[in-house]
Amino acid sequence: MKNTTKSKEISGKEIDRKFDNGEDVLEYFDLEHPIIENHSNEQKHVTFIMPGWILRIMKFFRVATTR
Repeated sequence: MKNTTKSKEISGKEIDRKFDNGEDVLEYFDLEHPIIENHSNEQKHVTFIMPGWILRIMKFFRVATTR
């Protein structure tokens, strides 16, 4: 597929600098042909070991924890 847009190339650091300075950065994005990523809602079960003090802190802040 041929790129028919007039978006320019720029480094990540340069676009960050321009954005942080309040400059317009839309000219660097292809708004006519965006790439849309589909992130699955699939859930995975993960088991890991952590120190007890971390669990106590998580419970203190009422972070969702199950055993």
